[in-house]
Amino acid sequence: MRLKFKVIFILFLLGNSIQASTIVDSLTAILQENINRNDKNKTIETYQELGQVHAESNDYEKAIELYEESIILAKEINDNKAIGEILFKLGEAYRSNNDYPKALENYFAISEVDSTQVTASLKAHSFTKIGGIYQALGKVDQSFSYQVKALKIYEDSQDSLGISRIYYSLGTLFYYQGQYKESLNYYLKCKDICDKLKKEKQIYACLEALGSVFDKLEDYEKSADYTRQSYELAKKLNYKKGIAYALGNLATDKKKAGDKAKKENKKALTIQYFNEAEKLYLESIQLKEEMQDVWGLTGSLNLLSSLYQAMGEHEKAKINIEKTENLVHQINSNVRMMGVYQRYISLYRETNNYDLALNYMDKYVSLKDSVMNDKIAEEMGQSKNRYEIEKIESEIVLLKKENELFETNKELQKLQKYIFSIIAIFFMVACYIISSRLKLQNTNNAFLEEQNKEIKIQNLELQDTQDQ
Repeated sequence: MRLKFKVIFILFLLGNSIQASTIVDSLTAILQENINRNDKNKTIETYQELGQVHAESNDYEKAIELYEESIILAKEINDNKAIGEILFKLGEAYRSNNDYPKALENYFAISEVDSTQVTASLKAHSFTKIGGIYQALGKVDQSFSYQVKALKIYEDSQDSLGISRIYYSLGTLFYYQGQYKESLNYYLKCKDICDKLKKEKQIYACLEALGSVFDKLEDYEKSADYTRQSYELAKKLNYKKGIAYALGNLATDKKKAGDKAKKENKKALTIQYFNEAEKLYLESIQLKEEMQDVWGLTGSLNLLSSLYQAMGEHEKAKINIEKTENLVHQINSNVRMMGVYQRYISLYRETNNYDLALNYMDKYVSLKDSVMNDKIAEEMGQSKNRYEIEKIESEIVLLKKENELFETNKELQKLQKYIFSIIAIFFMVACYIISSRLKLQNTNNAFLEEQNKEIKIQNLELQDTQDQ
């Protein structure tokens, strides 16, 4: 909205010199004028604005091209602040385009820019994104390390929103490690901060995550409640990505209800719930395809294949597993590939193809050991404890400094009291001396007055004698 206003405002200032019917056309015309005027700072800004418009339209390749032009100019004029910001935008565009290696390359490059020109917030954001990519790739220990680095920066700068983001990321990290209680703890911490800040999109994300974690903890009532809340909030915000994920979670709830009805031999109810689940999954998938959300698509397609398997439609299940596998290869995610292998194992067992089931079981176990094992969980726990110990130690140092300051203040207060006491005593002594002198003077004055009276009387008597 701010970008559109800016373009309209510039068009108004330039009048008929720019003929444009869209934001892209307007910005392209403005870019050309900035180039013609050799205004490199404005040109850098306009390249970024154009890139942002294309990124928001999911045209990530064009966005990357424009950001690259922008960073070339920024390097020419040694604008390190702009370089850091553009590197982050490049990282975002590559990540959204599912090119994780290039995204990491740009996020890492931010740390190489002059630290005096890169804000702590930008550095923390880049660490958060690096951690998120490593989590998606199944590199859990590296992910955890970068999330903790970001958390330290956010805490030092008292950035509540940044802290909430890390809590959410850590919740997700522990979720995929199967440590659901630890995951729940971080998601609740995140929601508490977002509630206070009234950040509705972030609240949606927490509600959606809490629905998933309560499902894993088998508290299906709470899971359904949080999922419903997340869907209603996403609809209220008209948040397309949120709606897509909430629809997927609602579909999962319907499938669970169908599974339960199937166990109870309620055939009509089973079919009803499964059909409703299919409809919701397909709606979710359509939205994720429109957004080119490959990570989300792999999750939804895998769940849809599970639904088809439960419905006895094994061929449809296999087609969707294969679709999922192809997409997972694009993003090279070990976490998602584990889900694919699990689905193949279940399908081939059900269709009595035990050789293939065993083959995928071997693949799954091998991959699981690299992504999710006791050693990694222990290292994460040690890192978490180490971070908390360091935090406590820094708090102790701070408390010691505060105590030293307090003791210094106490000494100053004592000194002040001592000085005030001396001044008060001096004042009292001075008042006593002045008062005593006044009394003495008054006494002397009275004596002199009496003497004067006697002299006058004597003079009068002497005068009377002389007159006789």
